[in-house]
Amino acid sequence: MIDSYPMKFTNNMRNSTDRRKSKTNSNLSEARRMNMIRRVSWLAIVAFVMGYAGIAAAQYAARPIIVSLTPASGPPGSQVKITGQNFGPEYQVLYNGVPLTPVSVTPTEIVVKIPANAMQGRFTLKGPVQQVVSPQVFWVVETRAVPVVTDIQPTFGAPGTVVTINGNNFSTKAHENAVTMGGVGLAVRAASTTRIQALVPPSARTGNVTVQVFTAGQATSPMAFTVLAELKIESFNPPMGPPGTPVTLKGAGFST
Repeated sequence: MIDSYPMKFTNNMRNSTDRRKSKTNSNLSEARRMNMIRRVSWLAIVAFVMGYAGIAAAQYAARPIIVSLTPASGPPGSQVKITGQNFGPEYQVLYNGVPLTPVSVTPTEIVVKIPANAMQGRFTLKGPVQQVVSPQVFWVVETRAVPVVTDIQPTFGAPGTVVTINGNNFSTKAHENAVTMGGVGLAVRAASTTRIQALVPPSARTGNVTVQVFTAGQATSPMAFTVLAELKIESFNPPMGPPGTPVTLKGAGFST
């Protein structure tokens, strides 16, 4: 019994040493595993941040820009060309919030058609992440028939004469009818769909009368208006006399 004690003690010492080594190795393995997890996690976070930053930078670099609208106004059904940069099929086109189907799309131009019953408004390009709005407003104007001038009354007169222009498809708003004669503008005093009254100015010249109706077109009279010299009486003779006395007037603008 005495002889076997050293052997048992030695074995116990070995077993204890082995347990400590095993525990130490286990602790080292766990530490290595945690370090590996931390490294992988950091790498994943860095990769995600860099990837997101790259996507954001690419999206910012490709941000669309609207430069102009051509034309700037028109009736419903008009085709409008949106000019700019960085356009693409991924962007939805809206007008006053209403989606439009583009007629054509290039990186610098988008062509769309103004819908029926539309009002003036702005265009929006809406993408997956961002959107831009046109700086210009598109003005919707009503469709009108082309005006017609049938005749003018009178066909001659001095400055200050009121000319009546007869025809069709004039605007009832006086300021929407631009009247010219011989290239000189006439002030419109009254207007209806069939008649315009305009005043002959002192600078008027003989010529045909032209009516330009806003958004509808223009028409010209088939006859000219002859501008006479402004009526002016400079003197008369004799200065007095009984009834029946002939009087001679001198001046300008008298009719022959």
